Amino acid sequence: MPDVTIQKLLEWAYNDELPKMVAEGSDAIGTYGGGFWDRFAELGTLVDAGVNGFGVVPDFGINGTPHNDAIKVAEAVSATPSHSIHASLLCPDWPEDHRALVDWEVEGINTASILISCAILRRAPDWQGDLPKRSMVLRSGRPAWFLRSVETCRLTGKQTIIDKDGFNPKSGRPFAGAVRKYQLDDTAKAVLHSRAIYYFWVSALSDLRLLLSESLENHRIMPAGMTFSPWAVPHRQLRAAQS
Repeated sequence: MPDVTIQKLLEWAYNDELPKMVAEGSDAIGTYGGGFWDRFAELGTLVDAGVNGFGVVPDFGINGTPHNDAIKVAEAVSATPSHSIHASLLCPDWPEDHRALVDWEVEGINTASILISCAILRRAPDWQGDLPKRSMVLRSGRPAWFLRSVETCRLTGKQTIIDKDGFNPKSGRPFAGAVRKYQLDDTAKAVLHSRAIYYFWVSALSDLRLLLSESLENHRIMPAGMTFSPWAVPHRQLRAAQS
């Protein structure tokens, strides 16, 4: 029984075994004379080849069926849920004045798709990214002033914070209580989205290792030694924040 890491197990399953299953309804089943192969010979690519039930492009030149362990891997991967997380949990290494501006959710991380694509590409998600730039909010090229107020819905009683223009054009000065505002550039959401993908990829691999460790016929899964949050987010804090 070979020893493998969970990453290598997925790479083996999605590159070597699961492509053995031909897509349902494919005109390449049982023939090497027409259909898919005619298109391949003409175009030199897998255009319109389709994917099989495991989400991979079938390899029509391989005989046999997928290994049972590979099928178990695919079933476990397909059952992994999507996730969301508040972006502020993904940037503890950023300066405080940057973290204070992170107020959004990273939503809809499709873990199954990430696991499959990383396995096929034989690489981890790239979570690296530069610190986004922080800048003052401008209006017409000049620093803007904002006056914050709270509005209450008459029907629900829900309170909403509203930022209004805090500059008084008559006096040429800001209203009393008006403040400046800052913002992060457009790279901030992209960087934190990449970190969320990496975290949930590692988390899913850990869960898969536990799930599959007692059910495989011909493989023994070894610890991979991966870091859940190489940007130094405490693992327990992130795990508690999953949704």
